[in-house]
Amino acid sequence: MGCDCPDDKNRELKTDPAVRLHTCKHCPKYKKNLMVGPTCGTLAIPEYDKAGKMVACGCILKIKTKIKSRHCPQGKW
Repeated sequence: MGCDCPDDKNRELKTDPAVRLHTCKHCPKYKKNLMVGPTCGTLAIPEYDKAGKMVACGCILKIKTKIKSRHCPQGKW
């Protein structure tokens, strides 16, 4: 899933790891983990809403935000 930003400049910003991590820090699913750093929800445990859509992936954010082909499960980047 890519960014649905209206212009290419914002789309490009959403691939910058620092911008992605900054976006994650303001998400309610952001969790601090003393061993691996910040995670998207609980480490290695994906979370789903009632409709079955993933809302937290359990990934280590310092790694995931650097991989341009990866995306936020909530579509924020």
